[in-house]
Amino acid sequence: MFEKLKNIKTPHGNPVKHLCNLFGYFLAASLVVVFFGLGVKVVGWSWLAGAAVGVTAAIALVGGIFVT
Repeated sequence: MFEKLKNIKTPHGNPVKHLCNLFGYFLAASLVVVFFGLGVKVVGWSWLAGAAVGVTAAIALVGGIFVT
């Protein structure tokens, strides 16, 4: 699987690092949305909110890859 990633051209030349950076950006954006209450309101423990933010960021990243 990772052999196919080596053929992908990215600004850094390292596709795995590029995906990790993008996940970080999506994670930060999801945290901002949840923190300011602009999106879905997560009621419950803080670990539940963190899990929801992580899952949202992962779905957004994978969805963005498939859309583009």
